[in-house]
Amino acid sequence: MNRIPSFFGLAALLVFGGLGAGPGDGRPVQGSLEEALPADGRPALLVFFSTNCPACFDDLLEMGAFVRRNRMDLPIVGVCGDPEADIEAFVEKYSVRHPVVRDGRARIRRRLKVDLLPYKIVLAGGKEVYRDDYIVPLGERSRRAQRCLIELSAGSRSGSRS
Repeated sequence: MNRIPSFFGLAALLVFGGLGAGPGDGRPVQGSLEEALPADGRPALLVFFSTNCPACFDDLLEMGAFVRRNRMDLPIVGVCGDPEADIEAFVEKYSVRHPVVRDGRARIRRRLKVDLLPYKIVLAGGKEVYRDDYIVPLGERSRRAQRCLIELSAGSRSGSRS
């Protein structure tokens, strides 16, 4: 299957230059969620996706562009069940600069009860503070996640910890 991003996805990639750096050791594919998350408990956005899903690609890229545009100190961690070679090719092709965790046996998806792609969860201090609602359309899920990230960001700027 040819993986061509939507017009918005391609435009966001060109304007925002990838998805932003985050934790990890520089490898395109991380071995576990724990090594990809910030050790200091800062909020992190998990985006569950597949490399052959155009809606997933757009969601991942749009959230990355949103975080960069708003200058949020918030790591994005992709979670993908595809083969490592496919993830590495995807990361290289689209200049993804944040960690991606391979979830080949769907252990992370099962543990976090994720049954739909694309899907977003925001963790802060090791606790879930946002999760997509399956019955809400993707665009509204993205807006809700963005509002959550804005609130977390505003709280960290005011000195309070979320």
